Amino acid sequence: MPQDCALRVGDETRQWREGETFVFDDTVTHEAWNYGTSDRVVLLFDFVRPGCEDMPQDELPASVAGCVRRDGR
Repeated sequence: MPQDCALRVGDETRQWREGETFVFDDTVTHEAWNYGTSDRVVLLFDFVRPGCEDMPQDELPASVAGCVRRDGR
């Protein structure tokens, strides 16, 4: 895990920690950074919020979309 990687959500900032997971609300202002010298890889999951099933989902880049199924199978 590179040093100097963090995520700020609202007023709270957390360091990335290898092997740990955290969930945050991306409707709150947020930013991530990597000031280290090596790459950082992040696996993102989007959750459909109850009552918001009809809202448009973020679009994935074409290079990723072909590898992801959204139909629940």
